[in-house]
Amino acid sequence: MLHEFRRYSRSIGFTIVELLVVIGVIAALIAMLLPALAKAQRAAKDISCQSNLRQIGQAFMDYQAGGARQYPPRDVTANGGVKYKWFEIILPRVKEIPNDNTPATGGAGILFCPESGFDRTNSRVKTGNISYGYNFVSVGGIERTFPGNSWFYNDPAYRYLADPAAFGTVRYSHETMLVAECVINTNRADWYSFNRIHYDPGNGILGVRHGRRCNVLWVDGHVTGIESVDGTDRGLYDKKAAGQFPYNLFGPGRSVTYPFFWVRPLDG
Repeated sequence: MLHEFRRYSRSIGFTIVELLVVIGVIAALIAMLLPALAKAQRAAKDISCQSNLRQIGQAFMDYQAGGARQYPPRDVTANGGVKYKWFEIILPRVKEIPNDNTPATGGAGILFCPESGFDRTNSRVKTGNISYGYNFVSVGGIERTFPGNSWFYNDPAYRYLADPAAFGTVRYSHETMLVAECVINTNRADWYSFNRIHYDPGNGILGVRHGRRCNVLWVDGHVTGIESVDGTDRGLYDKKAAGQFPYNLFGPGRSVTYPFFWVRPLDG
């Protein structure tokens, strides 16, 4: 009886070779699944980022519905010298959050892309280190009364708007950026505005975060991604990234080679 039991026990066991085969099969399956899981995770972050931009777009609509006639400026100085940024104007709860290192509150979570590697704290919100930059060059304008800003709109090489565009006046609204993923400096920190119509990392630029892509909220409210021609931030500034201006920005005799989404079309 004991002999029969031992023989039966050996018959249902696994040999070392069989165990190694099973482990190898499991390892192969994991190796096959990991890239797919990583891709799914990246796609989920991309979807979340675009959702953030849609919510920001809704905040602009709510701001207009509340009686505003113009887009907010990039910055505005209130009574007492307190300076507020465009996102604090359209998201009133964000204006009230404390300037501390606690996790972002007051609805400020939508101001951070999940692919950003920087902390999402109230203090970063208050300093403008958010993931999405505002197109103040051609939609929001730069506060006329703020010291040091006049050169932006007086220098013919830039032609920034001094005052915000009125709601409903931006022609080619489906081709004009309102808010886009933005970085600044060599460490590619998050930033709240892209400050040039050309590649200039020291002053805020469009930023690649999703493979080769940068997500954009356009003036008409739709959200898409544009693709860098070479996978870098600089590649977003190539005219092949999103097309070319359908109009002349600087007047007769001066051609425009920047992508068409930068500038509010001039009247006339």
